[in-house]
Amino acid sequence: MIVPIRFTPLFLGLLLSLGVSPFIQTSLAGDLTVDARSAVNVTIPKPAESPASFKTPDGKEGWVRKISGEALPTPAYAAGRIFTGGGYSSRIFMAIDALNGKLIWTKPTQDNGPTSPVIDRNRVAYNSESCHTEVRDTDTGNLAWSEVTGGTLLTQPVVVGNLLVIPHPIMARKANAADDHFRMLSVDLKTFQHGWDADMTSDVLSAPVTAEGFVYFTCTDGRLFAIKSGTGGEEWHVVAHATSAPVVVGKTLAITTEEKLLNRVTIGIRRYDISDGTLKDEKPLAPTTVSAAKEPAGGRAGWDYQGPKIAAANQRLFNAPGNIINAVSVEEGTLLWRQTVAGLSNQAGTLTPPALGKEKLFIGSSTGHILVFKQSDGSLSCAYKFSEPFTSQPILAGGNIYFGTASGNLVCLKLNDPDAQDWHAWGGNSQHNKVD
Repeated sequence: MIVPIRFTPLFLGLLLSLGVSPFIQTSLAGDLTVDARSAVNVTIPKPAESPASFKTPDGKEGWVRKISGEALPTPAYAAGRIFTGGGYSSRIFMAIDALNGKLIWTKPTQDNGPTSPVIDRNRVAYNSESCHTEVRDTDTGNLAWSEVTGGTLLTQPVVVGNLLVIPHPIMARKANAADDHFRMLSVDLKTFQHGWDADMTSDVLSAPVTAEGFVYFTCTDGRLFAIKSGTGGEEWHVVAHATSAPVVVGKTLAITTEEKLLNRVTIGIRRYDISDGTLKDEKPLAPTTVSAAKEPAGGRAGWDYQGPKIAAANQRLFNAPGNIINAVSVEEGTLLWRQTVAGLSNQAGTLTPPALGKEKLFIGSSTGHILVFKQSDGSLSCAYKFSEPFTSQPILAGGNIYFGTASGNLVCLKLNDPDAQDWHAWGGNSQHNKVD
């Protein structure tokens, strides 16, 4: 257990000037707690359509700019540019200079709600809530291809080799929901010709992921699927109580689940063998009863749903249900450490899915925190507190961290950390499955 230590502002400033971390933790058996109220407070200028610079009390620089008036999904990075839409009801998509926040281009979308984008070479692709998939040139923003691919598109596409794979509904629009159908379409990114169109049992949670020649995904009915990326044929599927998109590390697939066990709801991690979907764990790993979002009912809830998405690096699985961060061994399934983030501004405060460097874990909170931990032992490296609520997974590029905020702003904090690299999209890359 932690023994909390509080510092006066004068003493805190002295520690920061000396390069000493004020976050002192004591722990037993890897069970850690950090008090987020000790984070460095950052004052930023009122966001506008032009980028505004700011500086933190410990000398870090950054910029912020107004994109819209509503929550932004995770942006994507490529070739010195940040690509983002404007939110659920917006009809804009843009490219921004990652160094200074200046606008490079902006384009109107055909429908509202551009999702988090994926990038392949000089193409950036996204779905819109109603009801197109669009592919644009990254340099000019010009539309390369678009098509109505579903009645309501709530999830992100994924890049699989030369294919763009798009979860999409075929809505019968009848009173009986059983008449609605959901499928997954492959489109060639060079010719934009349709390939396979596979059947699903319900809509996808967040996004499919791809690895080892397969596309893996979870559905809102809790099922977990593996289909062949070349043909769309089903390899296997299992009932999994899934509440997050999967991550694949070697021959192991992991998801976060939410199950009723012993008359209470338990949130945990389950591991599966990717060859046949065999469950590796009798009980959920890193179990907790901390609240995590269940599968969305649709609409806005489905469009911005992420769940406690697992990230993986260095043979460790990391997820963040509620205000808890877990680190679990990929091979043994043992809990390596658990970090509880105390002192969030309200009881409903939650953490975003983490982004990973080679040695550190970067995460935000819905109460405006940016927190950086060591992957090896969960110890805190640095922490900042903004007035902006962060709700989507961040991206990492060039030593910087980038967040889209719940109030429609794009924030860049220049950590000057060489580990803040190469996490360029939701899930880390355009396959939504970056692992090291």
